[in-house]
Amino acid sequence: MNIWHWKADWQTDIDRRKAKEEERKAGGDEGQIRRFEVIPRRASSVEDLLGGGFSTLTSKRGQGTVQGNAVWEQGRWRVVFKRSMETRDPDNDAAFGPGRMQTVAFAVWNGENKERNGQKAIAPWLQLIIDPIPSERVEKKES
Repeated sequence: MNIWHWKADWQTDIDRRKAKEEERKAGGDEGQIRRFEVIPRRASSVEDLLGGGFSTLTSKRGQGTVQGNAVWEQGRWRVVFKRSMETRDPDNDAAFGPGRMQTVAFAVWNGENKERNGQKAIAPWLQLIIDPIPSERVEKKES
């Protein structure tokens, strides 16, 4: 099972590093004492994981294939996951393709709600079908 785990703290690391870099490029830190701050380098705010049952969750090698971005707005996170339809690891990655049905589920862990360990809100399994991209022939016939 391929699990994409978006992490707010990883998103914060990415956003802070980007803001610091933009500030440095704009010359906003000239003449100031530079504070030593360690901001981890992250390939993505999403950890790409594999699981095969209870207590088998493992982080995949080569993180960064699944990209994530999130925004905190009006008391809610809006999270977007992005990955190429094609994969270099078909045995372990979720398989997506136009017209192909893929079973997906979503879970949300909320620490402010005193959820811990395995406690979380879980959605039921859903069937995801990605619409095929119409070919030029189909578009011309519709005109």
